[in-house]
Amino acid sequence: MPTPPVPDGPDALTTEWLSAALASPVEAFDVEPLGTPSGLVGRLVRLTIRYPGSHDGPVRLVAKFSAEDGWAHALFDKVGLYERETRFYLDIAPRGGSYAPACHYAAYDADQHRSVLLLDESPAPGWPDLEDEDIIHLARAIARYHARWWDEPLIASFEWMPGIASGNPEAGADVLAEAWHVWQERLGAVLPSPFRDVVEAYVACMPRVRAALEQPPRTVLHFDFHVGNVLLWPGARDVAPTFIDSSPVYGRGVYDVAHFGLVSLSPERRRALEARLVDAYHLALREQGVTEYSRARCDEDYRLSILAVMHRVLLSTMVVLRKHHPDGEAVAMDIARQFSEAATQHDLVSLCEAHRA
Repeated sequence: MPTPPVPDGPDALTTEWLSAALASPVEAFDVEPLGTPSGLVGRLVRLTIRYPGSHDGPVRLVAKFSAEDGWAHALFDKVGLYERETRFYLDIAPRGGSYAPACHYAAYDADQHRSVLLLDESPAPGWPDLEDEDIIHLARAIARYHARWWDEPLIASFEWMPGIASGNPEAGADVLAEAWHVWQERLGAVLPSPFRDVVEAYVACMPRVRAALEQPPRTVLHFDFHVGNVLLWPGARDVAPTFIDSSPVYGRGVYDVAHFGLVSLSPERRRALEARLVDAYHLALREQGVTEYSRARCDEDYRLSILAVMHRVLLSTMVVLRKHHPDGEAVAMDIARQFSEAATQHDLVSLCEAHRA
C-alpha cells in the first residue's frame, strides 16, 4: 500500500487515509478534540476506530498534527521541531529506553512542512501534582534513558539530529536576538535586573556555552522535558513514566534535568530540590554503568545547562508574547523571576564571562 500523504489537520482525516496509515481497513472513526483546538505547537485529537469483519487494529489513538499554518508554525518548523519529533518515533523509540508511547504511524512532509503521529493513548490519568519523590523518580528515569544512548555510535548516523549547538537553528544568534527583542519590546524596564544581566551576558558567550554542552560524553536529549510532557500515576514510583513530545538533539544529558526543574517547579521548590535531583540523576547513571562521568563535571554541566534552558525558554515564550496571549506577560515575568533566582544562586554572569571568546 503506498505511503499516504500527510494530512494538514484533523479535518483532512478519512477512512482511506487511516486504512493506509494503519495497514488495515478502517470502516469508520470518531474524532474528539484534545487540548487547544488551534494548538500553539501542535494539534491533538483522540480517535476511536472501527474495523470491518474480522479485521482489527488499534481502537483508540491520539493523532498529533503540526500547528496550523502561521508565524508560530513557521518558527517551529524552521528550528526542526516537527521533523525531529517524527524521526524520534522512527529511529529512537524503537531501539528502546525512551519511555515513549507506541507509535503506529509517523510522517513528516518537508515540502508541505507538515507532520502527523498516531500514538497509543496513555493509560496514565493526566498530569498530577507531583510530590518530591515523584520528581526524583523522574530524574532517575531520564538518567536511564540517557544511559541507553550514552556515547552511542549510532547517534552519528542520525543525520536529522542536530547537536545542542551544531546544525541546530535554535542556537542561531539571529533567532536568539529576535526573541530577546520581543521580550524587551513587550516587557521593557519591568524585567528584573538579574535576569536582564544574565541574558545579555549569555548573548555574548552563547556559541561557547552550547559547544561545551555537546562535547563527549553525550547522549540523546528529550530536549523538552517538563511536567506537561510526563504521564505518571501519582505516587506509583514502581511504574515507568511515559515521556511525550520529544524533539531530540544530542548533548550533555543533565540539560534535561535542568530543563525539568526550571520549567516545571517554582523557584523556591527548584532550589530546595535541585541538589537531590542532580544527585539522583548522577547516581542512576552510575547504576546503569556510566562510571567515567564525575559528579564535579555533572555539576558544571548543570550550570551551563541553565543558560541553554534559558535560551530555549526565551524562544518559546517569544511565541506567546507575539501572539498576545492574555497570560503571556504574566508567564514571562514568572520565567524572568525563575532565571533571576538561578542566575544569583549559580553566579551565572561570572560563568558566562569565563566562556566569552
